[in-house]
Amino acid sequence: ASESNPLHVNNIGLVCAGCHSDSNNEIKTAIKQNVDSASTLRMHSKPDSVPLLGIELSTLIDGFYTLLLITVLGFFTVYFILDLPKVLQAPAKNNIDKSTMSKPMKWFHLVFSIAFVVLAITGFAIKYPDSTFSQIVMVIIGNPDIRSMVHRIAAIAFVGSAYFFFLYAVIKKIMPGLEDLRLIKQDFRFRLGRSTNSSQSTNCVISWITKFELWTSIIGVHIVLFTGLVMWFMEWTLANMSYSLFKYAQQIHGWEAILAVSTILLVHGYWVVVRPLLGRKKESNAEVSK
Repeated sequence: ASESNPLHVNNIGLVCAGCHSDSNNEIKTAIKQNVDSASTLRMHSKPDSVPLLGIELSTLIDGFYTLLLITVLGFFTVYFILDLPKVLQAPAKNNIDKSTMSKPMKWFHLVFSIAFVVLAITGFAIKYPDSTFSQIVMVIIGNPDIRSMVHRIAAIAFVGSAYFFFLYAVIKKIMPGLEDLRLIKQDFRFRLGRSTNSSQSTNCVISWITKFELWTSIIGVHIVLFTGLVMWFMEWTLANMSYSLFKYAQQIHGWEAILAVSTILLVHGYWVVVRPLLGRKKESNAEVSK
C-alpha cells in the first residue's frame, strides 16, 4: 500500500492513536511515537521482534504452553483411566474429597465458578471474533461493547473471589510440599495394583489433586490479572510501553484461558463431578440388588 493509505505501516501509530486516545492530544502523541518505534514496525512485518536464545519469544510462548497442556492433560488422563476401575469397586464415600470449606467460602466458590464460566464464554468470543461461537454470543449479548463490559465485570468478581480462596489456603495452611509427591506415587502404585493403600486411606484431609487445582488456579489468576490489565488499559500501555509487551500479554492471556478451561473440564470435572456420581450409582445399584 502507498504511504497515503491509513493502513500503511508508517501510519499505524497515528491510526492507533486516533482510535484509542479520544481527544487527549498528549496521549495521542505518546501513542503515535511509541507505536511508530522500530520494534513495533518489526512486529507488523513478522510475528515477533524479540529473539531469545535465537528463537522468537512468541514461538517460545506457544511452545511452552503447548508442552504444558500436553503434559498436564496427559498426566491426569492416564491417572483417571487407572482410577476408574477403583472408583467402580469402592464405596461412594471413598470417592469424595473431604471438604473443609465453611459456608461463606462455599458462596465465594459459587461466585468464582460463575465468573469463570462468564469469563470463558466472553473471552473466547473476543479471542475468536469470526467464529460461530462468537456470533452466537453476540446474538445473546447484543454488541461488542457490552461483551467487553461483561468480561471485565466477571474478571473483577473472579479475581476478588480468587483472593479469598488464596487467604483461605494460607490460613488453613493448605500448602503443596514434598509430601504430596509421595502421595502421588502412592496413588499410582495403588491404581496399578502394586499397593493396597491409596493416599485417600491416609490421614490427609486435602488431596494432592485438590491442592493442585487450588494453587494452579491462584497462579493462573495472577497471570490473567496482569496480562488482562495490560489489555484493559490499552491507551496507557501503548503510550508508555513497547507494543511488543501488549502483543505478548494478548498471547499469554489467551493461552492461560485455554489451559484453565481444559484443566477445569478434565480435572475438576472428573474428580468433583464424575467420580462421586459413579460411586453413588454403584452404591445405589448395590442397595437395589439387596
